[in-house]
Amino acid sequence: MKETKTWQKARMAAFKSKDQAKIDELSKKSKYMNKMSMEMMQMNMRPMMITIIPLLLIFYFLMPTLFSYTVAISPIPLNVIPGDFFQLTCTAEKMALDVENGIGPFCGTENEIFLWAWYFLTAIAFSGTIMKLTKTSMNE
Repeated sequence: MKETKTWQKARMAAFKSKDQAKIDELSKKSKYMNKMSMEMMQMNMRPMMITIIPLLLIFYFLMPTLFSYTVAISPIPLNVIPGDFFQLTCTAEKMALDVENGIGPFCGTENEIFLWAWYFLTAIAFSGTIMKLTKTSMNE
């Protein structure tokens, strides 16, 4: 990890100084360094992928009432996952279906973000910062 960081710094310094000989020398290692960076990224993602699946299952199966509550409003629809199994935001169709089935509505307006989706999005957004603050980052 330190090796890739050192290589990236040396490469950036060579690009800034426009030292073509140094750039060529460092470019010979680029395939190896890209492989190392990819392995590092996979190591960083592994804990998240291991913990996110049980947490999503807990949210989905053990807490169905919490699963349907909304906590924020998105300016755009965030339902990018194919299918209707995991919807990040409330849709007009879901609101109509809830009213029709007499179980809601849980959403006040379209594009409200569900509690579990808010947790998921904030976990992704702040995981890097939290890792730095707690010194659990793998870059050190």
